[in-house]
Amino acid sequence: MEIRASMTDLRKHFSEVTSRVKFGGDRVVVERFGEPLIALVSLDDLARIYALEKAEIDNSLGWRSGGGKILNQFRKMCGTGRLKF
Repeated sequence: MEIRASMTDLRKHFSEVTSRVKFGGDRVVVERFGEPLIALVSLDDLARIYALEKAEIDNSLGWRSGGGKILNQFRKMCGTGRLKF
């Protein structure tokens, strides 16, 4: 289920919202001044997004399933993908 929440509501109810995303499979669109700003999705949803992106890249480059060696090498060069602040 998609839920819309303001940034203020997210701050007030962060623990509840993250539990609904993780355990309930909800997707949360966070708004600021009534405009969508970010989305919170479960790790399962994120994995599906990554898989879809990879499939699109593979298809655009003409790779068949099992391909993607260049993409994997690129990811290794870029590191873990964790954000650093």
